[in-house]
Amino acid sequence: MRRRGLPVVVVEDNQMNQQLLVFQLKRIGFEKIIVLQDGESALTWLSKNECLVLFADCQMPNMDGYEMTREIRREEKMTGRHLPIIAITASATESDKALCFASGMDDYLPKPTQIAAIRRIVACLIAKV
Repeated sequence: MRRRGLPVVVVEDNQMNQQLLVFQLKRIGFEKIIVLQDGESALTWLSKNECLVLFADCQMPNMDGYEMTREIRREEKMTGRHLPIIAITASATESDKALCFASGMDDYLPKPTQIAAIRRIVACLIAKV
């Protein structure tokens, strides 16, 4: 299934981090970018919409990226779909990385995000879709 016309979703509560990631995604060539504040709003949005890839902050109010990802993966077990989810986190230790993968995230990026790393990860994940 080709999903290239779908938006990229950024789930991040910090406005400066939102702006940086949106700027970087636009530089890569993405035009449709949806920005959401927390995991709860992302789940609500995803219940009605599809996206190409989702970037999720790990530490957010209401529902963090880990819990949001676990919920998305539970839903996917019923649908057979798989949404690529990339963690964006200020914590870049090996245990934090392991927690990202244990929650079901496909990859992770330390903050501040770097455009070359975003390009590499997105290209790899989209090629699998």
